[in-house]
Amino acid sequence: MVDETLSAASAQLSVFARIGNPVPEPIDRRGEGLVDFDQDRIWMHDRLFSRRMVNDRAKDSSKLTRPVYRLLYGLADRIVGSGQELYFEGGAQWLLGKDGEWGEQSGEVSDLRPTRNPLFIFGPLASVDDMSRLPEHDVLIRGSATSCYQSVLYPGQFQGSAWSEIAPYADDGLGGLSASIQVLTWIDDQGRVRRVSYEVSYQEQSTTVLWSGTEFWDFGVQIDRRPPPFGSQLAVG
Repeated sequence: MVDETLSAASAQLSVFARIGNPVPEPIDRRGEGLVDFDQDRIWMHDRLFSRRMVNDRAKDSSKLTRPVYRLLYGLADRIVGSGQELYFEGGAQWLLGKDGEWGEQSGEVSDLRPTRNPLFIFGPLASVDDMSRLPEHDVLIRGSATSCYQSVLYPGQFQGSAWSEIAPYADDGLGGLSASIQVLTWIDDQGRVRRVSYEVSYQEQSTTVLWSGTEFWDFGVQIDRRPPPFGSQLAVG
């Protein structure tokens, strides 16, 4: 399914985050973008957290701290959600500053994709041999899927520090990381990934599971963006 998706040349994508549930709703959307599978490039904006996450924190907070969360979301909505852009190329990433200038490069194009890259999970997912097909699948926010598969990923399927960056903490009172994470993958009748959701750490030392997900649609869409000059130079060089 990973190969079938990457062979689609391009697609639009939405990134989601939802606590305790792998099936996102529009309120769980964190960002949207455009992916060029052929060149391993992604243009997207990322609000870092979803509206639901902040709303839930505000409801659970005390009357004294509630205004702080309202302010936090207001700033995120104005500064991050509408104005902050990310560009990924291979294992490198750049962040567009509020001044309209691209920040310093993080990572190298030849590196593994960073965990913030929506295609990051494709690496471990491609190594999965055993998947269980679920009897039902949920309706997608964009596009449609014909089936959903459940799989389990283990530390050995991740390279570098990726596992320690995303794995949630085990609910055993010992303070260690979980021994595995669950992944749900929705595919269409052409075997392409339409949505992938996987467990990640919600916050440091927390056993709360956050599901990070990406939906892909409009495969083969025309790429109407160019990489910033440094991205183009790095890709050629």
